Amino acid sequence: MLSERSEERTPVLRVFRTHPIQVVRTALVLFQGFGVTLVFGFGLSYATQPQFGIELPYSTMLWVAIVSNASALITRPLFGMLADRVGRRPVMVTGLLGSAIVGFGYFTAIADRNVPLVFVLGILLAGGALAATTGVFMAFIGEQFDTSVRMSGSSIGFMLGISVGGFAPTIAAALVTETAWIPAPLLQAAGMLVTASAVFFAPETCRVPLRDLGKASR
Repeated sequence: MLSERSEERTPVLRVFRTHPIQVVRTALVLFQGFGVTLVFGFGLSYATQPQFGIELPYSTMLWVAIVSNASALITRPLFGMLADRVGRRPVMVTGLLGSAIVGFGYFTAIADRNVPLVFVLGILLAGGALAATTGVFMAFIGEQFDTSVRMSGSSIGFMLGISVGGFAPTIAAALVTETAWIPAPLLQAAGMLVTASAVFFAPETCRVPLRDLGKASR
């Protein structure tokens, strides 16, 4: 009885006792933040800062971010509706793998100072591949947990995973030089592949009744 009351007062104890796999899975899903911050965080610095030798106009790269993310406002709901029809996993995995591939093109276009291509690939990333994951992952994460621990479990896994993404620009800045930019897309691809693996091996949840979500530690 004392243990049950303790868990009621401290739901984090119950989360780790009953849903440890889901917490880890959620944290790994948020590794996609590692790739997102590299593209639109470090990508801005790489394109504009003198030490990298590109020096595209700062205003140009801001417009790339604005236009790219504006396109995602349209596509995210569409990917969400698609995930309701065909499943969370195929939509997310396709988007994650696409992000890993398009990221190489994005940094190549910046290195070549090809501004029109930077815009095109930025839109393909934010409004295409990344929108396929960002439009779905919150539903996917919530559906990993039983309703009694859903908020606690989602929040813990979310913060564990997203905190790693914050270090991505710092790591990239330490590795990328004027003549060697390839570590940036490699790191971005690594983050996306980690998330894709976590999603691929997760159970499909889009048609599971609400009362049955997160019942088994699977």
